[in-house]
Amino acid sequence: MHRFRVELSKTARRDGKRLGPSVWLGLLRQLKTLEVAPFSTGKSKRIKKLAGFKIPTYRLRAGNYRAVYRIDPELVRILFFDDKHNIKSRLKGLR
Repeated sequence: MHRFRVELSKTARRDGKRLGPSVWLGLLRQLKTLEVAPFSTGKSKRIKKLAGFKIPTYRLRAGNYRAVYRIDPELVRILFFDDKHNIKSRLKGLR
C-alpha cells in the first residue's frame, strides 16, 4: 500500500501552537490517517475535495477544527488549521 509523508507548513505549525494541547493531539491523530488515505472516499464527510481551486485542495474535518491540505506525488502538505467558523475567510487567500 502506498504511503504518503505528511508535512506541516510554517503556517500550520504556527496555527497548531495556538491550539490547546488536547485539540492539537486530536488533530495530529487525524493527520496520521492521511499517510494512507489522503483522498475523499465514498460518503465520508471527514475528507472533502474543495471546489474552485486551480491546485486540488482538500479539507480534513476533526471536531470543530479543519486542516486544509494539498497532495503532491509522495507528500501531503498541510497548509493551515482553523476553527470551522473561520475556514472560509482563510480559504479566500488560496484561490
